[in-house]
Amino acid sequence: MLKAFENLIDWTNVLLFHSVHESFFPHLEKIVTNKYSGQCQTYPGILFTLPAEKNNLLDLVTTPKNIITHKLNAADVPTLVSTWRFADKESIQQLTECVNHSKSITVCTSDKDDLELKKVLKSWAVLSPIGAINLLRTDERFRKQGLGAFTIKEISLRKIQAELVPIGEIETFNDASGSLFTKVGFEKAYNTFWLYLTRG
Repeated sequence: MLKAFENLIDWTNVLLFHSVHESFFPHLEKIVTNKYSGQCQTYPGILFTLPAEKNNLLDLVTTPKNIITHKLNAADVPTLVSTWRFADKESIQQLTECVNHSKSITVCTSDKDDLELKKVLKSWAVLSPIGAINLLRTDERFRKQGLGAFTIKEISLRKIQAELVPIGEIETFNDASGSLFTKVGFEKAYNTFWLYLTRG
């Protein structure tokens, strides 16, 4: 499809090809080499999926005390960008669009006596354009409390309610997030690549 429509793509623009299956990636690289003259950055990833027969494992994830969940909004984007290792000058716009148009979740405290802490994002995740749980992160101050697994559980339940299969994607080196997905029942599906095309 990309080969058929390559002339319709503005190759002078900043482009992102995300969650490309490893078997297709060499073909994409050939097209990009012929069409693009800017800088290319490649990041390998792993896509996980939650089989329907393992949905019940989500029930085993405990709900932390004194927390609330809500959708991320544009005001939260600077926090997301500040902790994203791949952030660049385009990230504010990219994540703002993602937060505005995709499902997302954040975990905050529900303690009415601590209004300042209530504003702090403890853990969060955003669905990528293909619907994969992405940008999963827990603030370092609140780790080891089960918030990461709980965040995966909550956003997965929303997908299941919409009759969609929960999927998640991480970098190949992100062992911590990989362990979290496995803990709540996800299984590795295949390897992926993200390709960022920038003008430097």
